[in-house]
Amino acid sequence: MAKKDGQRSSKLAEDITKLENDVDKKREKTLEKSMEKLKDEETFHHEDALDDAFTSQINEGRQRLARPRPQQFITGFMGGVEIGLGILAGVAVTQASGSQLLGGVAFSFGFIILLLAHSELFTEGFLIPTTAYIARRAKLIQLIRFWFYTFLGNLVGGFLVMWMTVTAYPHLNATIAGFGQHFAELSPNLENVVLAILAGTSITLMTRMQIGTKDVVGKIVASLFGGVLLFGVGMLHSVLDTLLMFGGWFAGAPDSNPLAIIQFLWWIIPLNMIGGIVGVAIPRTLQAKDRVKIERLRVARDLLAGNELAGDARGALKTGADVRRELEQEVEEALEEQEEDEEKHRDFLGRISSAFRRIGGPRFSGPAESTPTGAKKGSVSKTTKRPNGAGNSNSSSQANNSQLVHSGARSGKGNAADAVLHDAQQRMASGKNTRKERGAKLINIIKERVSQKSGNGNNGAEQQPRSQHSQETPILKGKATKGKSDAPNDNESSDY
Repeated sequence: MAKKDGQRSSKLAEDITKLENDVDKKREKTLEKSMEKLKDEETFHHEDALDDAFTSQINEGRQRLARPRPQQFITGFMGGVEIGLGILAGVAVTQASGSQLLGGVAFSFGFIILLLAHSELFTEGFLIPTTAYIARRAKLIQLIRFWFYTFLGNLVGGFLVMWMTVTAYPHLNATIAGFGQHFAELSPNLENVVLAILAGTSITLMTRMQIGTKDVVGKIVASLFGGVLLFGVGMLHSVLDTLLMFGGWFAGAPDSNPLAIIQFLWWIIPLNMIGGIVGVAIPRTLQAKDRVKIERLRVARDLLAGNELAGDARGALKTGADVRRELEQEVEEALEEQEEDEEKHRDFLGRISSAFRRIGGPRFSGPAESTPTGAKKGSVSKTTKRPNGAGNSNSSSQANNSQLVHSGARSGKGNAADAVLHDAQQRMASGKNTRKERGAKLINIIKERVSQKSGNGNNGAEQQPRSQHSQETPILKGKATKGKSDAPNDNESSDY
């Protein structure tokens, strides 16, 4: 028995291997045929604006089609809510002004909300997801599933908002009932068929305008264009008109009921799709047919290289390995930025230290204390020996700075920068006091000389230089004696 099971397993493995080889051969032949069609003299039309728009449509279309079913429904649900709010604004303005065209301007705010909130409308899926499918970056079943869940979400969200509108604004019920009754009585005659096709074309063209510009103002203008055409001019749109029929049903319109809604949708949806897909999506694809051809070649190349999801919208999803790789890259970038900041900090401290050395200051020996250049051991700074208290504030500030440096050194944070700052402040304060003392001594000497000369002028100009020296000497000695008690000598200076 075990032998038979082993034989079956080996045969199954051989069949799987053979099938995979056949698939690879078919893919290789497909790529070869496509490559053979390319000739050296063949040229491709290149236009930056069209190429960028086409690439954006493919990438965004794959992302939309790759959404799980619950997310597609929720996105469509929010789109229905936002369109319902736009209907509320349009009906209110129409009733107040008596102009449906102004009501269309108000309704366009629903499209603006839809745009800024990144929600989904069923008819907006006629362009972007369809382009991804035409470029063979998605499967047909994914496109159909996207349309279904988006449309279902639009109806559920709009149903809820229209019930709330009729309940909360009973004075609008007559206008809402009139709209619902109007759409319930429609039949697929030539006029209505053309209106439905124009509606699909207009909403898809609005989407193309929004994808063609990166300016938010331009996107809003495109939303105004779509709102005025659909609501203001009275085109037939599957989602918009169905929500108005929901409102007419809740407001008591006689013919607006679920059966009438179903009879309306069976012909309005295909006509909207014809207007959007045939009227806009396919012509835009033909406009970028060279770009489509190149994209299909890339899909064939990726499939041949072993990328099984190259022609599947799920290929736009991120795997766990992708997320892990991104996180590792972010960590590496953060570490590099931290190293750059530390290097800049070290360079800054080095520049400060070199600047101090250039001006002849002492090199920093530590955060606790520094030995001034040219001062003897045990020498005291001038500011600590002033008896008149003039240096108390400076001494206290230096003590605070020293305490700050000591605390920074103990805490291990910023000890180098704080020590450099403390050294600079100490040098500046000491130099300032020394300059003041020298200035005061110089002023006193000048005053003495001026007073001496004025005295000599009163006694006569023939006085001998010897007598001048005899008069000058006691004065200078007295001033020098007095200066000893007020300020230290130059030899006691810590900086000069």
